[in-house]
Amino acid sequence: MATSFVRKASRQSHAFTLVELLVVIGIIALLVSILLPTLSRAREAGYKVKCLSNLRQLAQANSMYSSQWKGWAVPDILGNGNDFWPGTTTKSRAIWLNNNPFRRNLNVPEWIAGNGQSNHYPEGMVCPSSLRSHEQSSKAGATMQFSYGYNCVNANYTGVPILVLPAGASGVTIEFRGVKYNRVRRPSDKIMFADAMTPHIQPQKSDFYYKIATYDDNKDDDDENADDTNASAYVAYRHSSRDKKSDAAQINVVCWDGHAETMKRGDVIATVSNTAGNLGAAANRTPVWFLRWDLGKN
Repeated sequence: MATSFVRKASRQSHAFTLVELLVVIGIIALLVSILLPTLSRAREAGYKVKCLSNLRQLAQANSMYSSQWKGWAVPDILGNGNDFWPGTTTKSRAIWLNNNPFRRNLNVPEWIAGNGQSNHYPEGMVCPSSLRSHEQSSKAGATMQFSYGYNCVNANYTGVPILVLPAGASGVTIEFRGVKYNRVRRPSDKIMFADAMTPHIQPQKSDFYYKIATYDDNKDDDDENADDTNASAYVAYRHSSRDKKSDAAQINVVCWDGHAETMKRGDVIATVSNTAGNLGAAANRTPVWFLRWDLGKN
């Protein structure tokens, strides 16, 4: 009888009391609250590194393109908005991310009118922190136009194409907006591609992200046009865990010499020329935007 009592008491001594259980739960909750921000920062750091790698690949593909096309970098725009691809109802105007020689340099499936590849790249090729790129993905991949932008559309900064090729079969001029590598001065200081919300970027929209409603990676409602009506040619400071509106907000870029880096808003934004916040052709610009044809300029 005494032996049985001892065994029973021994078994009871190993049980947790309610207070002890609550203490353990509290400790676990405290550890989780401490670890989650650290894990979140680690994940974002990984995203930033992956994004920089993607940008380097874009620059390498552009360098390869220039060696194939007599020194010309991939055109920001090629074609026109009036003629159609043979046998299709798709306009022949193509922006850089649908340029097939450029896509081949990245080992990305080619775009053919009607095959669903337009603007789509494999998930691993777009910025992992770009919410819209992944939200609008399909079996063809993620949408590149909400991921990276090309600093070439205003290479001459006059609002007209650098080169207009002879008229096509329909009598419409073929637009070609591009730049030659050897005409970019101080290439290590000039942005080629950067985190963006549109495939083209320009200094006039270099300070909008998270400072103007809807100019960010988040959708405000179910009306697709509400997000994008005026949201064109602007960069994205999406690699900032905080202070997204401050001059310390971060953006990944790759420059014309091929090096990729994380820059701060204060080093990227152009100088505002008037109280309305608009930048005109005569406005001062941060040196990272200068792509002048005048050899005497930056």
